[in-house]
Amino acid sequence: MTIRKINKSDFEKCSLFIRDVIKNSKATPKMKEFIKKRYSPFGIQRLFKTSEMFIIKYNDKIICTGKLSKNTNEIGMIYVNPNFQRKKNGTKMMQFLESLAKKKKKKETYVHALYPAIGFYKKLGYKLIKCKNKDSCLMTKETI
Repeated sequence: MTIRKINKSDFEKCSLFIRDVIKNSKATPKMKEFIKKRYSPFGIQRLFKTSEMFIIKYNDKIICTGKLSKNTNEIGMIYVNPNFQRKKNGTKMMQFLESLAKKKKKKETYVHALYPAIGFYKKLGYKLIKCKNKDSCLMTKETI
């Protein structure tokens, strides 16, 4: 399993993958609806212009996604197929994106973590900055 950049032919597959992952997640219904809209094929196409986006595939199926904004130090779109969670795929993607941010001389990275994922990010060294609502919290980590 390797990490590779997504291409235009991956937009629909990524959108369907993310929808499947969140369907049974612990995210609130409001957040699930937001994610569906944000990561529609059109939404992914818009993000593709402003972010470097990556996937991990296994047996020709997407099992993990991630992105790093080109203009900021935001990491996002971290979704892992539930059958591949707790097998270091999310960690592998995060380490890859953090390394990419470091190469770009970003002093820190940040994520908008959904509540169910806060523990995951804390294990990776992210610190809580603030929770703006009951759906997500802003977290940050130094890359140096």
